Amino acid sequence: MRFGATFSEPYARSLGIYPAVAYWSVTHEIGLELIRLCAFRFRFAGPAGRGSGKDRPRNHTHSRPEGAALAELHLPAWTSEEREDFGERVLFTVETAVRHFADAPIAVWQVENEPYLSFGWSPLGEHPLRREIELVRALDGRPIMLTDSADKGDWTRSSRWCDILGVNLYTKVWNGRRYVDNNVPPSTYKNRIRRVSSSVKEIIVSELQAEPWGRCRLPN
Repeated sequence: MRFGATFSEPYARSLGIYPAVAYWSVTHEIGLELIRLCAFRFRFAGPAGRGSGKDRPRNHTHSRPEGAALAELHLPAWTSEEREDFGERVLFTVETAVRHFADAPIAVWQVENEPYLSFGWSPLGEHPLRREIELVRALDGRPIMLTDSADKGDWTRSSRWCDILGVNLYTKVWNGRRYVDNNVPPSTYKNRIRRVSSSVKEIIVSELQAEPWGRCRLPN
């Protein structure tokens, strides 16, 4: 069994930690080999790769053999869902990120996060999701991962379009007033694994009850 973590530069900064130091500590002092990098935005420097923003994690991924890139619920400041060309701008963002990280030792591209889950917002439509996946496959041959909620998702739709299915497992959640337990028997997960196992190459736990949800909204 291998363990990893999601690395978020904005969240590290919100804690008063220099992101490069935090990343080095996670990969070298703690020794995690699997790191999920979050492509919230892009602000790239010149050919030497020196700059700020996403360039730093790009350089640091070379310290470990695997990583992942994704976009999750963060729109660039230069677009909005109300724009007529919103879909094309999303594809532009995806293409720019994939091309920029093409020479990094990334093992998997995660496209979107829980795209079929409605959690206070409208779920992403299947057509735009398919367009993103097809674009990434055309640009790069590495596997595609989609994620789904372990207990709220049915896993079936996500598993149709990806190579790796990641399930986000939370056993205790904040419902707006208090923490409540998700008491899902193991047999439920076994049945879902059995149902989708022929559609994907691998099923992994992509998130495991470590996100700081609660009364106060913290930056990702």
